[in-house]
Amino acid sequence: MDPIERCSSVDKKTAFLTEEIEIKNKAHILYTYHSEESYVNNACSYIMTGISIDHHVIIIENDSLTKKIQEKLTGTLSEEEFGKVHFFNNYDYYMANNHFHIDRVIENFDQVLAPLMHQNLSVRTWAHVEWPVEKNISQKLIDFEQIADREVNKHGTISVCAYDGNNMSASLQNKLMEWHEYFMTDDALVRSYLYRGNDAILPSLSDQKKQDKKVERQLFAKNEQLQSFMKQNLDSVMIVGQDEKVIYINHIFEETFGWSAQDILGLNVYELPVAPSVDKEMVEQKEMPIKKSDSIYKVECTRQTKYGKDIKVLQTCFPFRDEDDQIFAWVIILRDQTERYQVQDLLLQSDKLSIAGELAAGIAHEIRNPVTAIKGFLQLLNADGKNVRTYYSVMASEIERIELILSELLVLAKPQTTDYKSNNLITLIKDVITLLDAQANMNGVQIKTKWVNEGIHVKCDVNQMKQICINFIKNGIEAMDSGGVLTVMVEQNENDILLSFIDEGKGIPETILKKLGQPFFTTKENGTGLGLMVSKKIIEDHLGSMKIYSKIGEGTTIEVRLPIR
Repeated sequence: MDPIERCSSVDKKTAFLTEEIEIKNKAHILYTYHSEESYVNNACSYIMTGISIDHHVIIIENDSLTKKIQEKLTGTLSEEEFGKVHFFNNYDYYMANNHFHIDRVIENFDQVLAPLMHQNLSVRTWAHVEWPVEKNISQKLIDFEQIADREVNKHGTISVCAYDGNNMSASLQNKLMEWHEYFMTDDALVRSYLYRGNDAILPSLSDQKKQDKKVERQLFAKNEQLQSFMKQNLDSVMIVGQDEKVIYINHIFEETFGWSAQDILGLNVYELPVAPSVDKEMVEQKEMPIKKSDSIYKVECTRQTKYGKDIKVLQTCFPFRDEDDQIFAWVIILRDQTERYQVQDLLLQSDKLSIAGELAAGIAHEIRNPVTAIKGFLQLLNADGKNVRTYYSVMASEIERIELILSELLVLAKPQTTDYKSNNLITLIKDVITLLDAQANMNGVQIKTKWVNEGIHVKCDVNQMKQICINFIKNGIEAMDSGGVLTVMVEQNENDILLSFIDEGKGIPETILKKLGQPFFTTKENGTGLGLMVSKKIIEDHLGSMKIYSKIGEGTTIEVRLPIR
């Protein structure tokens, strides 16, 4: 069976890149990647291509990506085929004692190749090059790749040297291309027009002219592709020059925000009507790491149309560099997030309604008790006019309890605007426990609380924070079929607040634990799978994080960390 058919999880666009150019038996390939997902896909396709032509494959990789590659290949390669893939740790390979020693790296390369070469086996290698921060590291990498190119030609292997494109400059990339016959990105493989290999033989004048014309055609093609990207892009695109003035917007920008190119071109980027309140100092701080590493800056923010409508957008910013590796312009892409937020709001409301429905029985029980008490006291009042003040006091207390329960229920049912304020987290939790006490009692569950300080405050939307507390406490109650203790614990640290929900249920198997939080995945008979996903999104919106720990037979702990702001 064709290897692509056997591994449908590998994108066909990335599969078998080494077949795009006729590579017979040896090649030195420079791969600069920007997407980890594409990187893993390309590594897997490279391995499967090798296996399909009976190659042994040496993978020099870090532990994290090794695990992801192995997981992706599991179920695709047979045990015998897996035996032809040899993994080595790239830290030991490149960064022994936190220094990049060229001689040691070349020696390591010979050592991993030798056992296979002695058996006259065909070999291909894939090495993820990582390096420590040290003086002159760029020149060391260039010198290393020059020697490595000679070694690849000597051994007659196909070798990929993979670099994180987010952590290297364009000038370093160009220098490394001089010692690689091929250049590869996440979705393309081409010959390196800068390659100086084959003993660096100088071409004839006519050959040089041909090469110059080829480079000229490539540059023209790249310029055409760039123009097409700007015009055909479905997102709003804006280009800003080094003088901070807008030099280009595409037609999607005009359609989305209502301003024409004539209105926007030539304006200072910090004075655009589309972003009336941009903080120049903050933007310049964000630009600094981008200028150094060519990384991409992303932020969610609000922009304004010509007609005063606010639009939530994902703003992406990255630099354009010239042949001397100098920034000459900035590209800003604004992706409209309106539909995504509408879907999130629908999910949030759906989860609220689901919670309200599930709580109905407990709420009915909780309200019936005070109503019964009030009814009894009214009958006593009718029969006996004495001790009226005592009766009134008890009835007032019970009525206040009904009001509290109903107000908590209305919080869930009524659409709310997001309002981040400093709120007392302990008071908030107590309100939620009041609402859920009846359901806990009916299930034989005791809710215990643990905190040192009752004055712990967190900046949050009170309704959304109550929603996640209700979700996690309800889950804990439902996890204990035979009753038990559910502990809600709050700890305040120097930088954050840790909120823990600890149950004594059966625990969650590892296979299910990995899937929790996926849309519509649920272990409950009548569950929707939305509760945990919505809670996770709320926590992330509050700049927090969530972790779930579970042991079979011992129970589950959900930890929520919220920043102190």
